[in-house]
Formats: sequence, structure tokens, C-alpha cells
Amino acid sequence: MSRIEIDAVFMLPDSVVNAHLAEIVALSIERQIPVSGPSAIQVEGGAIGLIVDGAPVLGVVHAPALDLTFTGHSGAGATVARDGGPASSISVRPSPASGVTIVASRRHGDPEAIDKLLRGHPVADRKTAGSSLKFCLVAEGEADIYPRFGRTMEWDTAAGQAVLTAAGGHVTDEHGAPFTYGKPGFENPPFIAWGGMQPWA
Repeated sequence: MSRIEIDAVFMLPDSVVNAHLAEIVALSIERQIPVSGPSAIQVEGGAIGLIVDGAPVLGVVHAPALDLTFTGHSGAGATVARDGGPASSISVRPSPASGVTIVASRRHGDPEAIDKLLRGHPVADRKTAGSSLKFCLVAEGEADIYPRFGRTMEWDTAAGQAVLTAAGGHVTDEHGAPFTYGKPGFENPPFIAWGGMQPWA
């Protein structure tokens, strides 16, 4: 699906979301509508995330060109399905002694901020990926850290964060505070997605 810029954000109460979740998901995917409220569906391209009480609890990230589908459900774990095959469980990996693998945006990185973050820490490899797939690379143990210092919106990150969290990772702001949703204007601050490692001081 091509990206469509949406100006409107639709507010829905929890009772409506709970009673009509299947219909909301289908409509959101069809029209690529970001839906926000106390419980919210956030949609961006091939990714859809459910937010409850400020946290992503369910996410699906689909990459048609790579034939990959990642899912994450809080309390139930994360999976990946490749080439139309069955889903298999995924999880973050411990931080390798040889150094971390960092994944960053192809076009929207901040090299100076990333270099500052990595200073004093061994780096084994650097990868690039698009959109929510960066979260998923960390979720399946192909990378260890995904820093993002450029502008993003909540619907850009909700699904990927849900997958990563379900796989055992976590996301913080650049100061180490929890990364939450329902912010005024739905704009995200800089953030860091972590695999099986504690945030650096």
C-alpha cells in the first residue's frame, strides 16, 4: 500500500473499539485511517497497531516486497511468517559481547546524535531498513538497537513497538523514560528501541 497523508484523526471511545474491533481494523486497513482514543488503532502503510492506556498492545507489520509478516501481542509473544509460510516465534537477543548491531533509517537519520549515543560502546554492524521493519529487526534478534532522532508520528511507530515489546524489547525516549502514546498532536519525541539490553546511561 502506498503512504497516504491523513489530516484527520478519528476519536473513538473504548466501548466502540471493543464492540467493533474487527470492523475498525478492516476499515482502517482499507482507508489507511489513523484512529486514536483511549483505546486506539494506529495505521501506517502495511502496519497496524492497537493502543490501550497509552501503550501498544497489539501490532502487525507486513512487508509485501519481502513477503514478511510480523505480529506482536502483549502477553502472547511475537512471530514472523516468511514467504507465506507458517508463523514462528521470535524474540530479542542478549547484547553480543562483540558489539551491538544498530539499525537506522535510510533517509531520516541524525548521524551526529547517533554517533553521540554510540560513543564508548562497541558496534559490530550497522543496518538500514524502512518504516516499522526497524523495530522488527530488533524484535527478531537481527539488530540490538534502533535510535530515531528525527520526526515521527504515533501511527508510524505503534505497530512496530507492539511487535518489539511482545518479543521482549522495550522503547524509551532519549532520556530513558517510557515511550507512551496519546501525546498532544500525536507527534513522537526522539526515541530508542532496545533489544535484550538495558538502556545506556
